Amino acid sequence: MIFYSPLLTLVSLITLLLSLIVTMLIVLKIMNVYRSPAVALMPDVTPKPLRSKGNAIINLMGAAGGIIALIYMTFTNSDYNSYTLTFIILSVLMIVFLLIFLFNVKENKLVEERIEEEKKAKSSSKSSKSSNRIYNSINKWNRINIK
Repeated sequence: MIFYSPLLTLVSLITLLLSLIVTMLIVLKIMNVYRSPAVALMPDVTPKPLRSKGNAIINLMGAAGGIIALIYMTFTNSDYNSYTLTFIILSVLMIVFLLIFLFNVKENKLVEERIEEEKKAKSSSKSSKSSNRIYNSINKWNRINIK
């Protein structure tokens, strides 16, 4: 005789929900660890006028990667038995892309070029330094008077 208990069903659903939440938190943390260095590196090697476009490309590629992974998982795991092969393939792809990035992006050279460009921009704007001093003194005066 099979005994059906609504309480047992509720407990199993809560357990499944908690395991889903924990798994999602772990996956999101790992994805964040992978993405954060790219976001932190971008301002160091990108000239100021192009930083917003660089940030947009980073976000676009993250969304594209999520969409590609979702499509891949939809077509390859129709039986929902195991996602192990999917995670292995995506892990290998991430390592391959990381190696391509490490061998193709010369961070030190790009940082030196960016610093030189900023020095040139500062030296060309020496005439505007006096206007900046006036602007800063006016702002300081306004802050003193507002208090």
